[in-house]
Amino acid sequence: MKLHINIGQHPGEGRTNLLTCPVPEYQPIPDRLAVLGCGLLGTSVALAAKAARPDCEIVGFDISDTTLLNLGDKFDRIAPTVGEAVDDADAICIAVNVLAGPAVLEEIAPELRPDTFVFDTLSTKRSIVDAAELVMQSPVRFVGSHPMAGGEKGGPEAARADLFKNAPCIVTPNAATDEQSLLRVESFWSAVGCRVTRMYPSHHDRLAASVSHMPHIFAAAMVRHPEDLALNHAGTGFRDATRIAAGDAKLWADIITDNRDEVLLAMEECVGELREFATILQEQTLDREAMIRWLDGAARRRKAID
Repeated sequence: MKLHINIGQHPGEGRTNLLTCPVPEYQPIPDRLAVLGCGLLGTSVALAAKAARPDCEIVGFDISDTTLLNLGDKFDRIAPTVGEAVDDADAICIAVNVLAGPAVLEEIAPELRPDTFVFDTLSTKRSIVDAAELVMQSPVRFVGSHPMAGGEKGGPEAARADLFKNAPCIVTPNAATDEQSLLRVESFWSAVGCRVTRMYPSHHDRLAASVSHMPHIFAAAMVRHPEDLALNHAGTGFRDATRIAAGDAKLWADIITDNRDEVLLAMEECVGELREFATILQEQTLDREAMIRWLDGAARRRKAID
């Protein structure tokens, strides 16, 4: 098995490197996996792991009684406490709210076996990677990871075993990360269908601000702007462009709070693009060719994504 590994830009480095390297063969899905946080991503991790290895034992934990009522038979067992969930686990996936991640790491750190590795699904990486260095022994067996998958509908009832199929997953090791844990986490995400890349935590948060966090804000602004009559007549273009604005407001407020410096930079850059287009429109003699160049540049970049 090979992974394409983008080590990203570290502060002070001027370029991004893309490497392809062999990964040692592990049993990619562990014997026992504990999932802390049983929302859309956590439950999808459980379903995907079970689909990839049916004999894997998957234990879930969640603090919400409402969430637990909607789990059905998606886990082999639901633990009543965090301690019982992680007891004798080979791997632990933290899939809680972004702002709760560091506290969960601190709680479970004393309970870990020497060979247990920990990873997460959180949308920001600097905070939880920094927390891991503070609360875990070196080398740190926590590996930051962010599967770029999901949807506007949350909760375990929206979870799917194929949610991660062909989805990008960014892992964010640093100098303190245990190499064996890193390779095992990359093997796990590959086994459930992800395309795995490596980036520094800071580079991940910069990238996520541009392609995940800031688009949510702009989609929300597009929905907030028109009068009700216009919304009632919105077509598929408007619906497609604003779909993500229907996401959980509290969840997104926490994500944006944790990454607000990078989100502000991304917003300024996007507003700069809008100002450039506004300048074209404001010219007394409209430069139609300039307008076409602006729109065509965006069209070509969008087509390259597919």
